[in-house]
Formats: sequence, C-alpha cells, structure tokens
Amino acid sequence: MIKKIGFDEIREYSEIRIDVSAKGVDEYNFYNADNIYYVHMPEGLTYVGKYAFSDCTYLFRSIMPNSLLKVGEGVFKDCENLEYVKYTSGVSYIPQFCFEGCTKLSYVAIPDNITTINNSAFKNCKSLTNIKLPKQLQEIGSEAFYGCESIDKLYLEQDIHTLSDNSFSYCTSISILS
Repeated sequence: MIKKIGFDEIREYSEIRIDVSAKGVDEYNFYNADNIYYVHMPEGLTYVGKYAFSDCTYLFRSIMPNSLLKVGEGVFKDCENLEYVKYTSGVSYIPQFCFEGCTKLSYVAIPDNITTINNSAFKNCKSLTNIKLPKQLQEIGSEAFYGCESIDKLYLEQDIHTLSDNSFSYCTSISILS
C-alpha cells in the first residue's frame, strides 16, 4: 500500500515511481495532483484503487504492470493530457470510467485477454483513432466509446456477445474492419 501523501507534497513531483515493495495504490491517492506527468507502476503491484490518478491534468503516459489483479473504476478519468497507456494483462476487464474524458488519449495497448470493456470506459476520448479490440472480448458496456469522434478504424476479429446501448454513439468517423 502507498502511504497517502498530502496534496502539497505531491505538487513537488513531476514523475511518480511507485516503490517496488508497494502492493497497491489506494483509491484517490493521487487524485487531482497537478504536476505528475508520468507514473511508473512496478511489477508486483496488485491493485490500483478507484480514481487513484483521476484529474491529474498533466499526466501524459502510464504503463501498467501485468501483476495487477484489480483496477478500480475511473483510475485515469479526466486526465485530459494522457496520450498513451499500456494496459495490464493481469485483469480481464477495463473498468467503468477508466479513461473517460482523456481527450488527448490517442493510443491504448489493450491486451488480448480482456473480455469486458465496461460502461463509459473510453467515453469522450476524442483523440483515439484506431482501436484493435482483443480476440477474447465478449462484452462492450453502455457508452464505452461514446463521443470518440476520431476513431476511424475499429478492428474486430471476433463476434461480440453483448454490445450495450450507445456503445459507439457519436463516433462519427468510424469504419469497422474485420
């Protein structure tokens, strides 16, 4: 577990390297931290709590370790400068609101073992252009890609069992490739 740090202490950092002995990041731990631009999460980390990095305005890159077993909702919500994420293969889902409002997010490496993309996971990620959905994907939640107006290519290699309401609403440039 990461010791909760006061907001004034967080302002001093520009890069956060989570200690290798830490087991997780608590919910809201770095919420609204203004000066974080990169988060390094080491292998061995097993959980990231809900909204742990949400509203980190200048965060632009994060690589999530494959040792994660739990990822809480809204982890990167409203990180408006987040451009790149390598998502963990340790879980089989992308939680609701995970990347909602990450308007500069242009690329997410989604592992093949992901079976569920939950509600509003990528809502209003206006800079996403290409999405390759994982081969194991079975369910796409409501408004999962709502408002992702720059997606022009969606790669499907399988049949989706559940495609919820408005999953791709307002994706005005989309073409589906299989």
